[in-house]
Amino acid sequence: MTMSEETESSEPPQIAYFVVFSIAIIFLAISMVRYPLWGL
Repeated sequence: MTMSEETESSEPPQIAYFVVFSIAIIFLAISMVRYPLWGL
């Protein structure tokens, strides 16, 4: 298995955007639950 085949593609796979977006949503939800700004 070589990494050269995957890095040759100029565009990142669509799953990469989905993973970053899901992580951002999860982090936002955790931050809202842990630090409820609307409760102030």
